[in-house]
Amino acid sequence: IAGETSSAYNDIFTLTVVLGRTVGIGAYLVRLGQRTIQKTTASPIILTGYQALNKLMGCDVYTTNDQLGGPGIMYSNGVSHISSTD
Repeated sequence: IAGETSSAYNDIFTLTVVLGRTVGIGAYLVRLGQRTIQKTTASPIILTGYQALNKLMGCDVYTTNDQLGGPGIMYSNGVSHISSTD
């Protein structure tokens, strides 16, 4: 599915709308699609959740998934191109 998503970008108009938490391969596919609208609340795009990262580091660095992949992060980094309340 990742290969198809990547090649589709060159052949047709692709658009991803993120309305809720997107994790793992779903987050990867968002990036491959390259045109993304992300809801402003409760819609982080993450590979790994904040709890797992905190456990790996042995201390509480993150308190929410939005700190890792919320619209404030993904829009600033160019992953999300539009953020919307609805």
